[in-house]
Amino acid sequence: MMPPSFPLQAKLRPPRLRANLLDRAALASAVAQALVGKRVVAFVAPAGCGKTVALGQGLAALPPGFAVSWLSLEPGDDLERILSCLTAALEPLDPPWRQAPEAIVAMAGAGVAGRRDAASALAAALLGCEQDQGVIVLDDLHHVVDPTALEWLTAWVRWLPQGWSLALTSRSQPALPLARWRAAGELAEFRAADLALRRAEVATLVGLDPSNPAVSALWARTQGWPAGIGLSLAHGLVDGRPALQPHVDAYVNEEILGALPPTMVRFLLRTSILPELTSARAAVVSGDPQAGQWLAETERRGLLGTPLDGDEPALRLHDLLRDWLQSRLRGLHPQELPELFRRAAQTETDPLREVAWWQQAGDWPAAERALARHAPALLNAFALTALARLLEAFPPQRRLASPSLAMVQGQLAAQRYEWQTMQHALHRTAEGFEREGDLERSLQARALEVVGLLAGGQVELAMQRQGSIRSCGTEATTRALLALMRCWFSGATGPADGPGRQLDAMTDELLTAPTPSVWASCIPSYIFIGRPGVHAALRRWADAAAELPGERSAALTAQIALVTGWHRLWGGEREAARTCSEALDAELRWQGRPRGLDLAALSLHTALAMAGDDAAEANDQLDQMIVAAAGDAQRRDTWRAVFVFVALQHAALTGQPRRVLSLADDLAAAPTAREWQLMRDARLAAAGWVAFGQGDFTAASERLSAALPGLIEHDLVGIAHLARIGLVLALLRRGHPRQAGAQLLRAWEATGEGLEPGPWQLAGPQTLAELAEADWGGAGHERIVQTLGRWRMPCQPAPGPHGAVRDAARLSTLSARETEVLARLAAGESNKLIARALALSPHTVKRHVANILDKLGVDSRGRAAALYHGHADP
Repeated sequence: MMPPSFPLQAKLRPPRLRANLLDRAALASAVAQALVGKRVVAFVAPAGCGKTVALGQGLAALPPGFAVSWLSLEPGDDLERILSCLTAALEPLDPPWRQAPEAIVAMAGAGVAGRRDAASALAAALLGCEQDQGVIVLDDLHHVVDPTALEWLTAWVRWLPQGWSLALTSRSQPALPLARWRAAGELAEFRAADLALRRAEVATLVGLDPSNPAVSALWARTQGWPAGIGLSLAHGLVDGRPALQPHVDAYVNEEILGALPPTMVRFLLRTSILPELTSARAAVVSGDPQAGQWLAETERRGLLGTPLDGDEPALRLHDLLRDWLQSRLRGLHPQELPELFRRAAQTETDPLREVAWWQQAGDWPAAERALARHAPALLNAFALTALARLLEAFPPQRRLASPSLAMVQGQLAAQRYEWQTMQHALHRTAEGFEREGDLERSLQARALEVVGLLAGGQVELAMQRQGSIRSCGTEATTRALLALMRCWFSGATGPADGPGRQLDAMTDELLTAPTPSVWASCIPSYIFIGRPGVHAALRRWADAAAELPGERSAALTAQIALVTGWHRLWGGEREAARTCSEALDAELRWQGRPRGLDLAALSLHTALAMAGDDAAEANDQLDQMIVAAAGDAQRRDTWRAVFVFVALQHAALTGQPRRVLSLADDLAAAPTAREWQLMRDARLAAAGWVAFGQGDFTAASERLSAALPGLIEHDLVGIAHLARIGLVLALLRRGHPRQAGAQLLRAWEATGEGLEPGPWQLAGPQTLAELAEADWGGAGHERIVQTLGRWRMPCQPAPGPHGAVRDAARLSTLSARETEVLARLAAGESNKLIARALALSPHTVKRHVANILDKLGVDSRGRAAALYHGHADP
């Protein structure tokens, strides 16, 4: 997760209460009681009614031990931005995140179910905090117009843990179910009348007796409106003026700005575009070297600005004044706005705001450059919805014509595993960069385009695009991407040994550019693992990727676990593969189960189940794979049939004839235009498996033998090897042991003389037992048969320990680094302190804490610390 930029930090700063504020003890007490006793506390009143001040005084009156998280909202804040800020606002509480904060943000963009999961995840983090009482403030809710954000807030209120409340301030009635909350006794409200100053309070401010006519006149003119009274007193006006609220425009112009030096007025006009003001940034945007002096004067005048707590002095102009200033700026100096927005962009540290500033300035080339520069970090931070929104803000014609924008769109689609969208966007990218003479980036886009076409089953079009590539590139990244493309291409069309050679070539190039972001764009696919050399190539890539310097993205970490799990499984290390599968599951939970990777994780679970002795479990996993593929619109036509065929082979090998027939009927449906070339031979082989299931081993051996060469040439996930084993069994059952033995030897050689036990184990222990116990007619395969006999033994999990032994066992599952983190956590150190002490990023510490909680089976840092103290060495 990217560290919060200054603007984000400013949004999380509560306003600092001024020392000379009127003491409104009764109102502060009422607000504090509401915050303690109600689930929602709403301050709904026009500008200048003192909503934020009243809330601040109420928070100051809370009992000790209350946690407070503050978020100031602004125009343009949508659900993703709000969630990003909320998770950052909660960081000082060291919540025990069970999912990455950025993954929670990404979840909210995945429809109704995703928003529900995001609400649940955020509530779970609050529930696990050591503080069991707190207030979350959303200031200026009227700025939020995103309906999904308001729907999410409504749902989240139901998830708030006991002891926590949500405080809202808004100038207008928010689109939230206030009536329902009111009827349920969950809502406390403070309206304009509740916030208005009483006569006695006005008298205290003026320093006169409450009976003095000037007090009555001031109160009557303002009706206790705090802003009006404050403005009057700031300029020494106690009586003799008209009512202020209906004439704010004239009053601000005549009585406030009219009393200021013209240079200061120009400064305020030009800096009013900024949500928060610091001396350095205001000087750049306004072009005024006296910015610090004017900010100090603005703060001195009280109501004009609110100082923000924090290390860097900052000021937020009062909305009443800022709105008026912006309106006047647009009316008097519209020609200055583009330049002011450019200066704001040049000083912006928040990626989303920077791009938006350039867009407001109408400087589309600069906006494109900024978006291209920030896109990788935004993708790694799961800011997918925000990235898509920034893309949509560009003029349609520019989106279509710009290769940089098309590249971002393609990267966004790839992150979402939307192969077709990715391919279309990258095709525009490649052509656009080629027109601009940027051959290197054109080649990179073309390589990824071909990968997208192949992954989506469009082999013929991929052949055309691949045939247009005439260069190997000059950069290692380009050459690595081209090797990845050739890996997929040979995987789809042959030769059989092509993927292994190309993966090795890709890793060779990557080793010259040891940057995690480059490796993250060159992920080898496990689907070719049955091809010659791929098992070793995957192991080489995974081992090298795991040793990369610097912090890896969550996506790359998950891919390393996936690839490692498959090469462990293929090498016969089933327990190690199971450990990788569990690590991958934990990583995907942390990431919010991103689409695409979740399907890949399911494939590893399924392969492990097929290698076990529980056919029902394997059937269930295979059915889940088929359903998951069917539910993915952009991969359904390519992958569903592959998984149906894998399930059919498994059913035949494990003696399930009815299931074989059912799956064969499913597979008999007309092929789609996007199926892999493998499926032509798989449909031929399906007839052999049906005959196998019905006991017609003559027909089975003939049809499997006819289909086998094509399956070997285009093998995916070991399909060809299972067909080899089926042919061996069919020949054995026909009574042809010598022919079966010859096929057994070919299969043995195809798996590196037994160096790759995984594909044999996928056939299941029942099949391995039959092979090990068969009469081979003296074919001389004793060593092979003995090895198969050893491999058939299923993995037996050890019985679970109990009580104190179990707790000690759970602690022993922690890695050395996790144990270090737990020791410091148990000593009371925050994530920030742990990160500093161990030279880690805060993100990495959060991930370690989540792993610790998962492995120990606890839901809070406090319980983890207690378990550690109960078993730590004296």
